[in-house]
Amino acid sequence: MPPTTLRAASVLALAIAAAATAHAQIIPNTRPPALLEYATATPQLFSMAAASSAFEGSRRVPPLNCDDSYAFWSCRELFADEGEVRLERQDDGIAAAERRTGVFERVDHTHAESWARARSQFGSNRAEAYAINSFSWTESRVQSAWDPQVSSIDGASSAHAVATSLWTEAFVPTHDGPVTLEFVLRQHATGLPPGYALPGPSEPLAGDGEGALEVQVFDLDRSVSYDRGDGAWIDGPALLASDGLSRGPDDGAGSSFMQLTLDLKAGTHYALVSRLSLSAFNSARIDMFGTAELERILVAPGQSLAFTSGTAYNVSAVPEPSEWALMLAGMALVAASVGRSARRGKGR
Repeated sequence: MPPTTLRAASVLALAIAAAATAHAQIIPNTRPPALLEYATATPQLFSMAAASSAFEGSRRVPPLNCDDSYAFWSCRELFADEGEVRLERQDDGIAAAERRTGVFERVDHTHAESWARARSQFGSNRAEAYAINSFSWTESRVQSAWDPQVSSIDGASSAHAVATSLWTEAFVPTHDGPVTLEFVLRQHATGLPPGYALPGPSEPLAGDGEGALEVQVFDLDRSVSYDRGDGAWIDGPALLASDGLSRGPDDGAGSSFMQLTLDLKAGTHYALVSRLSLSAFNSARIDMFGTAELERILVAPGQSLAFTSGTAYNVSAVPEPSEWALMLAGMALVAASVGRSARRGKGR
């Protein structure tokens, strides 16, 4: 390649690199945030519920009056059933899914059942998931009345339910200053959905469940490149803050709390993304329809936030240091007055 052409190619390559750097700041070894795809300037709501169950064993072959004690395998057939029901919504409606395997005429196991629902509103996430009546068993019978050979098969029924509630809020602060977001994750004591019943004395499969709240805040006016880990990069808004909470069935009814403190710039566009994800597997129930909520926003004196969705959040101003001093002085005067009154009372 001639020197002139080589220099031109070098200049072009440097120009392209400079343009790419100006477009997005590269942050080495930083994976894309979990909620990056939902960080937009347009407020959005999303709810998803999915319920699945599976059964594998035997069932009675019609006619139902077949003598099961006389010839077990002559009266039964191997059977498998598996499926999923899923519903998604892009508004503030409820997404609910229910899945039950067929009920089979046996006494030593029952069918698997799963049920889930979720609802997203600006400021709160709601979700619950139930996966119950999951069992494993062994079917062992003689081949027939005249054939004493014993044979057996293993059977199992299992259930899985998941629910997701997500909302994205876009906002712009009017002044520079710190802002604190206060979240709560509430968990209800678990009952059973209407029409559901737990089985008899059989021992169910062990299950597990969990609910996790993720909150991330993005600077929409600053683009960065995240490392996907496969040799490629993905551009997106810069992650400003991230935190989360989790609770499981063993935690029982109660609440968990967290705070995110951000240093915001006036006129900058930000996106707040909040997602609650619940999962229940086999004999587990998890209920956070209570909700995961943005309880309060603390702002600096004189600062306000313009929310694109128009939602009226609970916004409070943090007192100035001078105001805190006056409050503390007032509390000290009250305490001193109470002390004097108590001493006079003892002196009587």
